[in-house]
Parts: sequence; C-alpha cells; structure tokens
Amino acid sequence: MPDLTEICRVIILKKRFLLVLASITLVIGCSYFLTGKVIQKNYYETIAKINTQPNIKVNLLNYKRGLIHSSAELEVAVGADNPATTQIIPLQQVITHGPIIAMHTPNGYRVKILAGQIRSSLGVDMQQMLQTATKSEHPLTITTIVDFSDQATTWLNLTAIDQTTETEFHVQWDAITGEIKHDLNFANYKGVIKLPLLEMHKPSWQFKISDLALNLDTSRQESNYISSNILKAKTIQYSKQGQELIKLNDVSTTLAFANKADNLTLDLIANVASSQIVQQQFSNDTIKLQANYINRATLEHLPRISALTPKATIDLMQELTVDSTELTFELPKHFTEALLSYVSFEMYRASPLGKYDRRPEQTVLQDISGSINKLVSGAVKQQLFLDKGEYYALNFNRGTTAEANQG
Repeated sequence: MPDLTEICRVIILKKRFLLVLASITLVIGCSYFLTGKVIQKNYYETIAKINTQPNIKVNLLNYKRGLIHSSAELEVAVGADNPATTQIIPLQQVITHGPIIAMHTPNGYRVKILAGQIRSSLGVDMQQMLQTATKSEHPLTITTIVDFSDQATTWLNLTAIDQTTETEFHVQWDAITGEIKHDLNFANYKGVIKLPLLEMHKPSWQFKISDLALNLDTSRQESNYISSNILKAKTIQYSKQGQELIKLNDVSTTLAFANKADNLTLDLIANVASSQIVQQQFSNDTIKLQANYINRATLEHLPRISALTPKATIDLMQELTVDSTELTFELPKHFTEALLSYVSFEMYRASPLGKYDRRPEQTVLQDISGSINKLVSGAVKQQLFLDKGEYYALNFNRGTTAEANQG
C-alpha cells in the first residue's frame, strides 16, 4: 500500500513545478507584452522624428500590436515638399518583439537579446509587379534589427532580373544587396549597397555596368553635418553594332556636404582612371565642383533628375550657389569635348532631322565634333570658361576678368 507521506510529497512537488512553470510563462508573456509596448512607442517616436526632416514624410495608416509580432501599414512620401514631383511608396511591415528573438541576417539566423526585428515589403501592387518581373515570391526583402540602444542595422536584397520584352529589349541585373548601420531616424548612418552587374541591350546596341557600389556615410550632430557618398563602378560600357564606342574604367564619384558654423559646403569630384570614347583614349580625368554657402532652401526642394533639362540644370546650380563666395567648376578638356561630341551625335541621329541625314556616320560625327569644338572655343573667348591647359574652369568672375583685360 502506497505511503501517504510519499504521495503528499509528490503532489506538493507537482504543484511547485506547475507554479514555477506558470510563473515562468507569465514572466515571459509579460516581457514580450511590455517589449511590444516599448517598441510601439519607439515606432511612433521614430516616425515623428523622420517627419521633421525636409522632403520626406511618413504616414502611418495602421498599427496592430500582437504578443510576439505586430504589423504596420504606412506610406512614405519622397519629395513631399513639392506635390508635382512627390513619389508615394507604400510599405508593409512585420515587427517581431524581444526580449529574445531569432533574427534573420544574410548569414542565417542568430539569437539576439533585447532587440526587435522589422521586415519591410512594398505595398501589394508594387510587390506583385516585382514578383512578375523577378519570378520570385519574395523579390525584395528589407530586414532591420533594432537594439534597445536605439541603434539599428538594415539589410536589403533585391532579387536578380533577366527579362526580354516583345520589342527585343533585354534587361538583366544581379541581386542588389546592402547593409546599413544607422540610428532610428537615419540622422547618422554608414553602409554600402552593391550591384555586381547591370546590362541592357537591343539587337543594335548594348549598355553594361559592372561592380557598381554606393558607399554611404552621414553624421549629424546638432548644427554640424557631414555627408560623404561615394559611387564607384569598375566599368561602364556602351557598344553599337558590335563596336565598343564608350568605355569608362574605375569610375569614382564623391558627393560630400559639410555644415559648420552655418556654412553648408558642397564638394563633388568624379574621376575616371582610363577611358575610350570612339577611337580616342584618355586617362586620369577629373570633374570637380566645389562651393560654399549652399542655398538650403533650394537644396531642400530639389526636382527629380528626370525632370531636369540642360537649362534647368544650369538654373538649379545658380540657385544653389547664389550666396557662394568660393566656387570651383573644372572639366577635363579633351575628355569633355569627346564625350559632348558623341552624346550630341547620338541625340542628332535620334532626332527627325538626323534620321533623314544619309551621310556616313563618321562624317556626321566629325561635323558635330567640329561644332562642339567651336562652341567651346567661343565660350573660352567670351570668358565663360578659362583654359587651364588640361582642363576648363568655369569663370565665376567674368565681370572682373573682362574689366582687367580692358584695362
């Protein structure tokens, strides 16, 4: 017959075990519940901070908080200060709460304590367009890991595309990947976005970019601001009828803004290590644009690049540098003339007049090159540009120079 004392002891142990298990379950449940509330509060605060920045607005349409996962729907308006050029990007997000999560990284899953994960995707319509183009169920993945120190890391991956249309236009790119470390409102961030290959072609021409990389580095501390973005490409090539007409090697473009003592400066330097334009070879060509006291109002309302005409671009540069006292704009002489000549040639051949021009292409190109050379020479004579030997410098003090020459 069982010992009554032993039975009581077993019952007490079971009750203690169930009590401990219930306590652990309650603590875990409460911790996830509280973490979810903290993350939701931080989420709202982050959107409010982003909306204080110019040219971008975030509209939160819906936020549903769950025990472990929450979901949000929002719209991001890029270029929000100009309704005519505003672009609306719909986003859907799934937020996973800590305090312990199995986070998804490019290198697999990792357990992380005191963190949250946000997985973002485009709105339904845009997501379906990408799914059709890439033939992938998850064409774009954006994963953000947020520490409770308000620091975050975002990884993005856009699936490769390889498509040919009915008009024999073929577009192909390798998977686009990126990693950015940032604070929650993107006031400070550093990272890189890579595109190994982009290729477009039709039976008559081919355009190709290899090893394209965008390096981002921005730091904003109170009134001080430093931003340096570097775009690099191993090669940029354009061929026509099987003949390579333009090839740029080791291209590097740096766009930097710095603000100190209310002086916002611009520094743009583009360098091409070596290049070929039709039958001409060039090396170590540099384009340089530097200015101080950049007009902030104009900078905060930049138009779309696709909307810029040559005249609108010049007008924009004048507005940006209207208060500048130190200006530099330099163009490599022979490289610029050759590139302008060939681009003008292609624009002419695509025009109605050019389509009816039956002269050999080489003759047309030589004629246009001569016109470009005369145009540049005229600009030098009028002192719009200064001939510095290997490069042309835009003359920002034409009145002073002209008066000195007359004296």
